Amino acid sequence: MPRRRAALVPSTWWAEDWLDAMARGSERSRTQRGRGYARGGRVEELVIQPGLIAARVQGTRPTPYRVEVRVPTFDEAIWRRAVQLLAEQATHLSSLLIGQLAAGTEQLLSTLGVSLFPRPDERVAIACSCPDWERPCKHALAVLQLVAARVKTDPLVLFALRGRGREDLLAALRVARWVAAADEPAPMELPTFEPEHFWEMLLVAEPEVGRDSLSALKRLPPPPPALGGALLRQELAAAYAILSERATTRAVGV
Repeated sequence: MPRRRAALVPSTWWAEDWLDAMARGSERSRTQRGRGYARGGRVEELVIQPGLIAARVQGTRPTPYRVEVRVPTFDEAIWRRAVQLLAEQATHLSSLLIGQLAAGTEQLLSTLGVSLFPRPDERVAIACSCPDWERPCKHALAVLQLVAARVKTDPLVLFALRGRGREDLLAALRVARWVAAADEPAPMELPTFEPEHFWEMLLVAEPEVGRDSLSALKRLPPPPPALGGALLRQELAAAYAILSERATTRAVGV
């Protein structure tokens, strides 16, 4: 059965910056060979987890080589502060929800002394079972190329590698956003979205006090599974009810 060739899609600035950071110092010829391996479908069983990338790469020998890349993760204190900062900024939050990384996200995280892209002073451990002593070898570079292609279409992979998977990150952002919304005196200005991005808008929009939120939500089509599906609808209805009750209590001076 012929090996399936991988389609490496045109990149984005965040995918390019991540790949540059991970392949820092690699020779051009070695990088090109790694790209050729990736495009030739030689990378198999790619796994991306918090702090870990693992795959098998078919080289010139019958047995595929095992590649592992370990990336330092952020500690809990940093994650709490990062989630709060991202949730407070509508541009950053809404961009993440539609699969983008807003310009300035790195600058925002830099205020905490961290970066989504591993810095030279961080220890990124790259291992491969091939006999090549130099790292990253062409097999590891092939794996990094495929991860960069995935990062291009899904920047939340960057957060997963730093220790927060998609569901955990989005759940934490939602909670932080609702908490922040309860203390904001005026509705925030929202960016313009196309109709298909309604649910992303709803996640960062202010609820209207006194509105029958549950009935309104039931009249809408279900949220996309990637945003939480039916569970998201329940979370929004509960949050709207809590915030509406809190605002009403404040209004009557109780």
